[in-house]
Amino acid sequence: MRKFVTFRKRLHRLNISIICLVLAIVCMIIGLLSYRQNLITAYAKEQAILSADATGQDTTTAIHDLKMYSENHMHASVSFWLEEKYNRDVIAAHDAATTAQLGSINNELYATAQATCGERTDSVTKANCIINYIHAHEPAESQLAAKPEALPDKKDYAYNFSSTGWSWDLAGISFTLGTVGLFASIALALKHK
Repeated sequence: MRKFVTFRKRLHRLNISIICLVLAIVCMIIGLLSYRQNLITAYAKEQAILSADATGQDTTTAIHDLKMYSENHMHASVSFWLEEKYNRDVIAAHDAATTAQLGSINNELYATAQATCGERTDSVTKANCIINYIHAHEPAESQLAAKPEALPDKKDYAYNFSSTGWSWDLAGISFTLGTVGLFASIALALKHK
């Protein structure tokens, strides 16, 4: 009878060890699924930012949201760059440089034309002289493209958000509980051999 009671106690302790092992495996599976879900969510947020960029919408709040998500979740690292915003800003910089350059050339040309035609007494004759002078001395396309515009830096449009190795999200807590359960299962199994 005594052997039966001892056997029953060992079986009970072994059952607790098996229960801890099963719970550890369940926690690890939940952790793996959460780990994968973090990456899927970060990728979806990245794609939403890129599609908003393609349509010309403001992406500032979405980028901040993705940054916070990546910092607070495991396996949520993303890298991307806003190519469409960069292209829009390059076109804007080119247009601004061309307008500024053309404006300064036109101002200089008009001032020179007025100085050359300034001795005319009749306003119609003076206006015709200025028009003829401007048409004769208009800058060529090659002169307009001679000065390079200041292009925006591509680094300002690139984003790289790294996630932490461990965090207080579902994946991190599940992995921690699974590891503790695994060690408890092993300890209980070894203690009562």
